[in-house]
Amino acid sequence: MGQGMSPVGRNTALLVLMPDAMVQDLWAPLDRRLAPVRLEVVATTARLLRPPVLAALYAHGTFKQPRSGRAPSSWLSHELATLDMAVPAVVRTAHDIDLAGLLDSWKGPSAYAARHPGDLRSLSPAAHRCFSVLHTPDDAAQTALDVSTLFGDATLRALADPGLPARCTLAELRRLRMPGALREASHPYDIVHRCATRAAALLAYDHLLRPGARWSAFAGRCATALGEPGGRWAATVGELSAELPAAPAPAEGRAAGEIRSRLDLYDALRQLLTPDGYGPDSCSEIERAFDANDLFLDGWERHTLRVALSFPLE
Repeated sequence: MGQGMSPVGRNTALLVLMPDAMVQDLWAPLDRRLAPVRLEVVATTARLLRPPVLAALYAHGTFKQPRSGRAPSSWLSHELATLDMAVPAVVRTAHDIDLAGLLDSWKGPSAYAARHPGDLRSLSPAAHRCFSVLHTPDDAAQTALDVSTLFGDATLRALADPGLPARCTLAELRRLRMPGALREASHPYDIVHRCATRAAALLAYDHLLRPGARWSAFAGRCATALGEPGGRWAATVGELSAELPAAPAPAEGRAAGEIRSRLDLYDALRQLLTPDGYGPDSCSEIERAFDANDLFLDGWERHTLRVALSFPLE
């Protein structure tokens, strides 16, 4: 570990869910496979793994260097990281086990031909050599380096507290992406619902913000607000707007300036829940906030949201 870094307990580990896990929507199979360990998430966020961060993770050894003769600088992972968000999550179990070592042994090798049934990287029938699904550090020392890179030293120091509260379950992390194909949207405001759910989840679970029961409950409420697919956004948006908690405060050890983009996202969420104000101006502000927090899945989603917010609510 680097100088001044706090040790990470043996029952704590880091999972980095990669963009290919998002596009396959592998949250449920991962949650079922990991259920015996009873994981709880104590720190998370959603972010693009940009080149400087990837370079640091490779330097730590979490992302293995390519074989001799291939293009340098982990070109495949750099290409993958540009496609969508990754979700890093620090997870903890109540069991007295070497969690980092367990996850490292369970995930399976990167090489498809060397994988076995039951490996975390073999959970999807579509899994093949293009999908690595997740990455984990090899041990607690490497975990500390990666947590510092992905979350910052304040979050790393907080992990030394055995009483650090859980922020969500592994399954609830799905709300950070709220995936859904356009062909599955049976109502024009499904896109608004998904974006509102994603924003609420980040505000509830993100490591930069102080955890709270009201925000956790609100994130769950947003995720289930429409009930059956195709439920009408107009019928529930007023209730959600009334239930919106106050803006979240910085987590302990974080300065107010560090959460500026999250507060902009809070304003964007409030506007998503105020359909009377939908229009080009509010749409531009919402887009800027989503861009600042890396929350758009792709260009199609951006365009679809823009269209939905450009017309009066039906």
